[in-house]
Amino acid sequence: GPSADGRGHGAFLDATLEPLLEVCEAHRAAVAAVEVANEPGWAARASGEGSRFGPHPPWVSAHAVGELVVEGARRIARRDLRATVGFVDARPTWLAPTARTTLRRLADRGAYVHQRHHYPRPTRDRPAPRLPPADGSPIRPIWVGELATSRARRWPDPGLAEDDDDRYLERRIERVRSLGYEAALVWAVRATDAQVRWDETTRAQLARVAAGRRTE
Repeated sequence: GPSADGRGHGAFLDATLEPLLEVCEAHRAAVAAVEVANEPGWAARASGEGSRFGPHPPWVSAHAVGELVVEGARRIARRDLRATVGFVDARPTWLAPTARTTLRRLADRGAYVHQRHHYPRPTRDRPAPRLPPADGSPIRPIWVGELATSRARRWPDPGLAEDDDDRYLERRIERVRSLGYEAALVWAVRATDAQVRWDETTRAQLARVAAGRRTE
């Protein structure tokens, strides 16, 4: 694996990422973006997110994780594909400024899209947060990744329909659009956790969104 100072990613990416990119190139029209890493902050020892799964081995560092993310994004861009990373927070404090700059430059030339995962959860001291506007992200464009299809966690944003079983998901996606996000990635047809719901009702709402229709 990669060393603590961020070196050693080459052989790993040669063996894992490059074969996947060959497949993506052969099906380019079907690939919106290639995700380098999903919520990499959980593996970054310097991040507060790292406590979710307990202590990490001492060789895992924020620097090494950031270097892996950047090198993966560069390789994807060299194939003329678009890279993406699914961050828990669109402003990851553990990611080095040089890494943020590289991702921003890739985004500026259309080779990278940022992600914010949004699962609003109240804490003992604070209510569940609203989805912030896209223009608060340090990198644009930005998607909302992993938008929950269930109501296990209610959205507190205004103008929604969280009590309406036939409209809540449709309204969430409309809220994402109104806040300036380029897209929303709904969660997730093969997932089994409490944030996912795929049935006739949710599919009907997604179909209306895709068709540009709205229920009142």
